Amino acid sequence: SKFIQCISQHVEDKIYLPEENLCTEGETGDAMFIVMLGTLRCFMNGVQVSEMGQGSVLGEVAVLGLSDVRTATLRAVTVCLVQVLRRPIFMKYLAEFPREMVHFQEVGAARLEKNPITDESNLFIRQVLFANSDREFLNKLSGTLHRKFFFVGQKIIKEGTECNEMYAIAQGQAVVEKGGIVVGDLEAGCAFGEMAVLGVQTTQVLSVRASALCDMQVLSRWDLDHLFIDYPAERQRLFHTVAAMMREDLAEVTDNEILGELPLFEDLGEETLEAMSRQTTVKLARVGELIFEPEAEPTLFVILQGSARVEVTGGVALRDLAEGDSFGEIAVLGLGDLMTNLTVRAITSCLYLEIRSSSFLQAIRDGDDQSRQHLDRFSRQLRTPITLREKALERSPLVQHLRLKPDRIAGLLQMCEEAVFQPGQVVLPPQLRAQVQAFVLAGQAVIGDEARIVEQGAVIREARSSGQLVAPAVRAMTPCKVLFLHRKALEAFVESCPLAEREHLKDRLRTVPKEEGLRADMKTPDRSNLHHRCERLAAQCLH
Repeated sequence: SKFIQCISQHVEDKIYLPEENLCTEGETGDAMFIVMLGTLRCFMNGVQVSEMGQGSVLGEVAVLGLSDVRTATLRAVTVCLVQVLRRPIFMKYLAEFPREMVHFQEVGAARLEKNPITDESNLFIRQVLFANSDREFLNKLSGTLHRKFFFVGQKIIKEGTECNEMYAIAQGQAVVEKGGIVVGDLEAGCAFGEMAVLGVQTTQVLSVRASALCDMQVLSRWDLDHLFIDYPAERQRLFHTVAAMMREDLAEVTDNEILGELPLFEDLGEETLEAMSRQTTVKLARVGELIFEPEAEPTLFVILQGSARVEVTGGVALRDLAEGDSFGEIAVLGLGDLMTNLTVRAITSCLYLEIRSSSFLQAIRDGDDQSRQHLDRFSRQLRTPITLREKALERSPLVQHLRLKPDRIAGLLQMCEEAVFQPGQVVLPPQLRAQVQAFVLAGQAVIGDEARIVEQGAVIREARSSGQLVAPAVRAMTPCKVLFLHRKALEAFVESCPLAEREHLKDRLRTVPKEEGLRADMKTPDRSNLHHRCERLAAQCLH
């Protein structure tokens, strides 16, 4: 190859006489030897370990820069003709041939693997992430580590790419770059990639480039996940450590302030908010992991970073939660009779504050009397018999149009979601009016500015005034408990029915009066109807 041609012009031919040493154990050196003729022996600690002849290549560790100290003595047995390649020449041409660079990385890594990482040399146990880990777990961790090395100028991780590994620098130096600009330095003993190895943030926002030859210890996410099977407590502890680190980055906003921003708690006193914040736990969920599940103790959580999705039976997506959104108020208040059919799953890696029902109740007891009385009064106003939910669905013009039998109404109820609202809080924003049908189970709601009141047990219908292009928002007039039936949940319910009944319900859905909402086109949208609607909207805009 051209690479071989280039370096062959710079090798030195040397002759060694019998009993003459090519190199001596313990001395420094940077050259590699290629035996062209003759025989030599290798000694370690004065003991012969091998004998080599023509074609043997020795000293790769030295020429690659993995070590400046010779680990063995090479001694000529006969007259030997040897070609000597020194490190500066090798590195000069290696930088010009990326393919060969990758090959020699693999060669070097293979040589390094012959010296396994022991508990004493394991750099990960010195990192904050593993500082309090169990000794047995760390011993197992040492056995999963492997070694890589990077030449000067090579990128260890690249900004914008995926990475599922954590690195620790055993030897060498590296620089951290953002957009090609150096923003930091890393010395031997430093580690990076905690978020990647835990699967929290695998897309890299920074690059790390070797500024000197780097001998790295590497931990793979897949190896760590495999260890977690036998050490679930370690998984919980490591995620808690990372969650705490991420929470520190948001330290300018206190837990008190976050909880006080929730509509349900905005009227609570500082003493109660302080008691609640002492009971909160910061947690972290990876993509696809459950944040809220029905079998667990009821919880309330607030998303600090990332996003999540509320799902109903069968994994049907109802709505998304973004940073600052909360979920579970109705559960910790003991008002959520339908919470057993709901889950919340992380869409992205999700950092959130969580307070369990038992901790929430303890915080209320520890807080001020006024706040406790406020929440007691709020809860009493929203307690409703469970039969009211089915009755609300039965009275719905939509359900009546579908002609559902009682057992089907009970099944449809399991696809619904409940929530509670403070006076003035938006129950149903305009953009969701066509996607969700809502039933007031307790309290009163008001539609738009027309003060059209929706009483307990009533369905919130389409209420668009003449000339309005978008239905107005619905707000709670008093403390309010609302049952929601999402279009996606209704369609999933229909799809779950036996074939004959399914087709019948689809036909009925296509003929739902527009004012009843949730008119589902299912899989065969009416294009002509859409065309006429666009024409009407255009005419209204022009006049």
